Amino acid sequence: PDEDDWKKLKRLLQYLRGTIDDKLILGCKDVGKMKSFVDAAFAVHHDMKSHTGGGISWGIGVLLSMCQKQKLNAKSSTEAEVIGVSDFMSNMIWARMFLERQGYSIDENLLYQDNQSAIRIEVNGSKSCSKRSRHINMRYFFINDRLGSENIKVIYCPTEYMVADFFTKPLQGKLFHYLKAIIMGHEPLETLTSHFDTTNQERVEENTKAVSYEVIPCVESSLQDSRNEGRQNADNKNVRFDDDVEERTDVHDGNKYSYADAVKEVKEHHS
Repeated sequence: PDEDDWKKLKRLLQYLRGTIDDKLILGCKDVGKMKSFVDAAFAVHHDMKSHTGGGISWGIGVLLSMCQKQKLNAKSSTEAEVIGVSDFMSNMIWARMFLERQGYSIDENLLYQDNQSAIRIEVNGSKSCSKRSRHINMRYFFINDRLGSENIKVIYCPTEYMVADFFTKPLQGKLFHYLKAIIMGHEPLETLTSHFDTTNQERVEENTKAVSYEVIPCVESSLQDSRNEGRQNADNKNVRFDDDVEERTDVHDGNKYSYADAVKEVKEHHS
C-alpha cells in the first residue's frame, strides 16, 4: 500500500460516513411496464475481459441488478455489449415469467442500450454483421429471437443517462450522484425517460414483423434536493474530500452540492 491507496481508503470512509443514513426505496409505477438497462465496459479487467452491468426497474428504484465480469474476451466494444445483453437477458425473462405466475402481465418490455451498433446486431441478427463482427459467436444471436418472442423493444439511450453505467464504471462527482438518485429510488425513473424523440426511429422488417428503437433526448425535469436525506446528513457533518481530488462530491469551499446542480450541468452540456 502507498499514499494513493490511503487517499482512496480515506475517500471511501468519508463517503460511507456521509451516506450512512441513505435509504433504498423500491416501488412500482406500473407493474405492466418493465424497463431494463444494460451496458458493458470494454476490456477493463487485467486479463482484458469486459464487465457487464444491468438493472431492471418498474419506475422507482432498481429492483434487479447485475454487476459481473464477462466470461470470455471480446474483440470490440460492440461485441462486449452484445455479450452483456446475452448475459442479462435471462434476468428479463425470469422477471416476466415470475410476474405472470403472480397473475400480472407485461404490457411494455423495454431494453435500453447506448451502443447503436450492438442494437442493430441484436435487432437484425446476422444481417447487420460486417467483416468486423462476423466472428461473434452465433449463440448470441438468440437475442434476436427473444426480442420477438418476449416482445422486447430496444431503445437507444445516450451514455449520459445510462443507468447501467453505475454498475460498470467508477463514476465520480455529479454523474455518480445523479444515477445513484435513480437507482436508490430517491427520484422516479421517469425523470430519465419521460420524454422520447419518436421522430428518430429505425425499423427493421423481417417476416412481416417490425422492430424499432427510439432515442431519448435530454432530461427535462429537475431533481429535488429534499428527497436526499443522506446528502443533508453529509452536509451537516461537513464531510469534505481531499483538495487534490479533481471532482468533489460533497461540501467544498463552503459550496453545497445538490442533485439539481447535477441535472443542470448535464442539460447545459447538451444544449
